[in-house]
Amino acid sequence: GNGVTTIGGWAFEGCSSLKSIVVPKNVENFGEDIFSNCPYLLTIIYLSDYYSKEGSNATVYNLTDFLPINEYVYSGKAPTFILHNNPPFYFRSSFDRSLIKQDVGTYTVPVPLMFNDGRSVSSFDIEYTYTIKPAKIKARIKNTSRTYGETNPKFETTYSGFVNGEDESVITSHGEYSTTATYKSDAGEYSIKQ
Repeated sequence: GNGVTTIGGWAFEGCSSLKSIVVPKNVENFGEDIFSNCPYLLTIIYLSDYYSKEGSNATVYNLTDFLPINEYVYSGKAPTFILHNNPPFYFRSSFDRSLIKQDVGTYTVPVPLMFNDGRSVSSFDIEYTYTIKPAKIKARIKNTSRTYGETNPKFETTYSGFVNGEDESVITSHGEYSTTATYKSDAGEYSIKQ
């Protein structure tokens, strides 16, 4: 169960009926030779980044090697989760993809998975956490000019890189502009900062 945090030494020693096991992500402490003398144990699936065979001859899988990336950039559409590395894991048909959010933020969604490596089959659910980051846009201050002795003109910025049909109307603040040029400054070029 997901409440298990420790598996003691030799916990399953000599268990001849054990063929596969899924070790929850919350398990942080492992004893010695947990699966020693388990002759029919073929598969150990760790939902964390743990890898040990723990005294067995089983094939070890680490789900974190196959999970989708957990960071996305806002696109206006919900991310498409894709499992990596030609996995023996599959999304079960009960995966409700309408639960996947599309807005900027961090979310956790229940994901039903099935494991099938041709020797062992297991079904289980995981809590998958992912983050959607804001899309980056480019800002460029417009070049401008004025006549010596005049006050500085109003500075403006152009933006590019919007997604999902958005435009400059979504920008709530353009920040403050600054320049070393004053109405007393000599003729020449001066930088504008935003």
